[in-house]
Amino acid sequence: MLTKKSTNNRRIIICGDFNIDLFKSNLDAAKQLEATLLSYNFKLQINEPTRITERSSTCIDNIATNFDIEDTPKVHHLNLSDHSAQVIEIPANIRLTQNSWYIQRRDYSKTNCNKFRECLNSLSFAEVLNCNDCKLAFNLFHDDILLYFKLCFPLISVRVRSNKKLNWVTKRMKTASKTKRNLFMQLVNTKNKNDKKKIKSHYKNYSRIFKKCIRQAQKNENTNLVSNAGNVAQASWNIINAKLGKDKPNQMLDDMNFKGETLSNPQDITNAFNKQFLNMEENESHKPDNFRKDNIKFNSSTIYLKPTDQFEITKVIKSLRNSKSCGYDELMTSVIKENAEVLALPLSHLINLSMMQGTFPDKLKISIIKPVFKKGDKRHSDNYRPIALIPIISKVFERVMYSRMLNFFDRFDVLSNRQFGFRKNRSTTSAILELLEDIAESREKRLPVTAIFMDMSKAFDYVQHNILLDKLHKYGIRGICADWIESYLVNRQQLTETTKYCPKTQTIVKFHSDVEIVKQGVPQGSILGPLLFLIYINDLPNITKHKVTLFADDCSVVVCCKDPATYELEVNTVFHDINVWLENNMLRVNLNKTNYIEFHAPQGNPTNINIMYKNVKIHSATSLRFLGVMIDCHNSWEVHVEHLIKKLTRFIFALRRLRNIASRQASIWAFHGHIMSNLRYGIILWGNCKDINRVFKLQKKCVRAICSARSRDSCLPLFKELQILTVPSLYVYEICLYVKKNLHKFNIQKSNPRITSKLHGFNLCYPIDHKTAYFRKSVFYMSVHTFNHLPNEIKILEQPELGRKLYKWCLEKSYYKISDHFMSSNNN
Repeated sequence: MLTKKSTNNRRIIICGDFNIDLFKSNLDAAKQLEATLLSYNFKLQINEPTRITERSSTCIDNIATNFDIEDTPKVHHLNLSDHSAQVIEIPANIRLTQNSWYIQRRDYSKTNCNKFRECLNSLSFAEVLNCNDCKLAFNLFHDDILLYFKLCFPLISVRVRSNKKLNWVTKRMKTASKTKRNLFMQLVNTKNKNDKKKIKSHYKNYSRIFKKCIRQAQKNENTNLVSNAGNVAQASWNIINAKLGKDKPNQMLDDMNFKGETLSNPQDITNAFNKQFLNMEENESHKPDNFRKDNIKFNSSTIYLKPTDQFEITKVIKSLRNSKSCGYDELMTSVIKENAEVLALPLSHLINLSMMQGTFPDKLKISIIKPVFKKGDKRHSDNYRPIALIPIISKVFERVMYSRMLNFFDRFDVLSNRQFGFRKNRSTTSAILELLEDIAESREKRLPVTAIFMDMSKAFDYVQHNILLDKLHKYGIRGICADWIESYLVNRQQLTETTKYCPKTQTIVKFHSDVEIVKQGVPQGSILGPLLFLIYINDLPNITKHKVTLFADDCSVVVCCKDPATYELEVNTVFHDINVWLENNMLRVNLNKTNYIEFHAPQGNPTNINIMYKNVKIHSATSLRFLGVMIDCHNSWEVHVEHLIKKLTRFIFALRRLRNIASRQASIWAFHGHIMSNLRYGIILWGNCKDINRVFKLQKKCVRAICSARSRDSCLPLFKELQILTVPSLYVYEICLYVKKNLHKFNIQKSNPRITSKLHGFNLCYPIDHKTAYFRKSVFYMSVHTFNHLPNEIKILEQPELGRKLYKWCLEKSYYKISDHFMSSNNN
């Protein structure tokens, strides 16, 4: 039986015969077992038959762990019994054996910040302002800034401890702990039954009080940390992450495997990482000269680069996101933002020179790459992804050009409506809704429909500069602006940085690779890079009459056909055309990770078509992950809800522990960050499914955990006290906001044609004439149905007043079922 000891900071393994067949997904006992284990942070590791007989194959023997394992457990059928043997391999932890080490960092004290501000104020930047050559003027500016930056912010050694001292462990706590141990020893050594009974009772009471004092001391310390912190939310998340085990230092390995070759020298490892991230290998196919130019709609207008001024530059600098990361020049965002008014004048002059001469400073083309571990074996280089850091000043240049190019593209409607990535008022939910709408239209017409989900490999890295510049020219980016983009792309440099502990000096040493020239791709981590990639694949939806949905480099296409005889041929033709376009534009598709789904009714059967390309058969799937949402062939959302339940259940154990060592406000922030963020994401898609009540039960468990309520206590007053929407109310809130933001997709009808006053509100109807039961369960029908049941005084409101009023109204209702919204008499 699980107890509170299972949630201690220990790696625990539970194994044996559970006598519950996990293959029977409809069995309540299997779901309850998995949910119970997850609520204590235990995860079942075996997912194959462990008991094979003549009649059946079941999975009743299993292994549960409260930590992640790298290798999948193996099942061995030894024929010694009808039960098989399970083997789990757990490597020893790789940790720093030192209790502390030193790191080198800049001293950003208030005194040094004031010194740097005084130095900048003393500069007149006369040489920069009088220079008319962009590159020379920027070099003068950059050298002056770096000189004072390094003088005012010197490098200092900071000691970092692996085991931080706990302030709540006072002398009184240590004395009380010693007293508890003495009582335990008395209990063990006492042989008289009457005396032993008294000591045992005293020991239990003392242990209970001592444990209560520890929890209160931890809570008081964490409360003081939060109340005295400059950033309250950040301080709370530091406590939460420490409790979740996310504050541990990165493990530094002595050797790495690069494509079968093992390297142990830190400098060799760093150079190997740099070459791997650089994509040094050439494309297999030659560069075509006749890529599909006819798909691009020519724009006869040419962009005009409006000069900037110091007011715009000040606004741009202050709009930069706060971050501790910095480029190779070590200039931090906070330092630049604090001196925005001083730097705005020389920067505006430099940016105007840059746009007039069509050149981008070479010192801003250097990117520093840091490898970040993803998952799997830490010794394999393929399990690391690159994080690119560019100079902060480069982002100021890019933001000014980005705003001018985006305004030009919006003015002439250049960007495709089927592209949802990196665009304002477009999100992943919008892309998924567009895909589902295409599927719904086909199913409403009783046509067979298939969606293909393609996986592009390193799409941003394979962008060819000459093809991109040619497309920009056709879209209206010509003249000096085109020269500026070309200067921005060519001769870019990158180097990789890694760190390793040095035992002799007890410091963390940084290693830098050789500088390499980047010959292709758009810069990652930049502001302008995503927009350039959108232009690069902007004409992809034009190559087929079927609906293509793009979210950055995620591509999906919905294919339907009126003639069942040519259905398979049509799907293969569309898939072939898209792959040819990608190859002509030097992009790569991972055919092994590309899947397709045939959508059909639950009582129907798929047509089992075959999709082939270059003798590679594309895998068919009944469900898959698309933009963070699990889509299945029936659009029932059962798979997504099951995936969501596992994710939420695993956090309940952390929330129970957090309430004992932190304030209620910290628990609420953790709840919103881990639970409500997952509930909000795509709830308008899956919020009407039949399993929504299972999700709501988990939300109530979390609320009880925050308030330390009992399992039978009513949650309705707790939701209102914490200002948290129930899952059904959250569904009503989100779907009504979606309707209000997208009124252009619906037909608006006055509730009474004789009344023209706005106070009487309006009703909506969806433009498609629906006949199937599938459509009446979809988000498109439910959005209209839900919005029409809102009070008229809320319908007529506009943002942001609508959001505030609607939230208060949904909080007051606190629905326990979505059907309560349609049955409420107060809505009419």
